[in-house]
Amino acid sequence: MWRLLPRDEEFFDLFLQVAQRSHQAAGHLHELFTGKPERVSYCVEAIKMLEHEADQVTHEVVKRLDRTFITPIDREDIHVLASDLDDVIDRIDGTARQ
Repeated sequence: MWRLLPRDEEFFDLFLQVAQRSHQAAGHLHELFTGKPERVSYCVEAIKMLEHEADQVTHEVVKRLDRTFITPIDREDIHVLASDLDDVIDRIDGTARQ
């Protein structure tokens, strides 16, 4: 069926992907603080990789927002939520690098 107005409800799946990566990064951060010293480099690199993946997903949210006319929630709310979720993993990454 052809739709006149593009509609995308997959934003929630993308939010979940970023949240899952943040959860994994938080686990690595916990290990960084409580684990063996020889695992420090691994944890920092794993967090960095997850942060990069989360950035890519966040960019996908913005791209979809730009091309979607009807959104499941307010456009500004989608943008704020995507930005806030990205900030969480950015801060985990920043903490790991200090």
